Amino acid sequence: NKSGVIQIVDREKLIKGPAAPTPENLRAPVVLAQNFSEQLPDGHDGAIVNLLDQRMLKPTPQFLSYGVSKAGLHWLTVTLAQAMAPRIRVNAVAPGAMDTEMTKVLREDEQLLARVLATIPLGRRGTIEDVARRTGLDRRTAKKYIDTMHANR
Repeated sequence: NKSGVIQIVDREKLIKGPAAPTPENLRAPVVLAQNFSEQLPDGHDGAIVNLLDQRMLKPTPQFLSYGVSKAGLHWLTVTLAQAMAPRIRVNAVAPGAMDTEMTKVLREDEQLLARVLATIPLGRRGTIEDVARRTGLDRRTAKKYIDTMHANR
């Protein structure tokens, strides 16, 4: 399959936009990163943390569109990190099975939950607080590390 178009975009255009055509599911992270870059006060450094998923590394047909989206976000994260360094650090975390609204079906199906938990060395699903602590963005320390930036577009 040869589908695809290559369009060369210079670093400045990627940061300030509009960038090359972006798949719909990746447009928001691009626009948010561009707005963050534009609004970050002079003399300040910034950080962007994107949320990936371990499914990106363990593809299965059941999660095709989700996995492709997360793989695209991984590529975008690496590209933005290269373009925005050193002023803005762009990283990502890829947690495994999480206890969120998206996975509430596991709370409703005890047998399915037991099968999932049997595959996790810690024997439990992760929480949003686990991810926040790992990225330094938990409620107790977030104010020390981040400023809220608002997109005005």
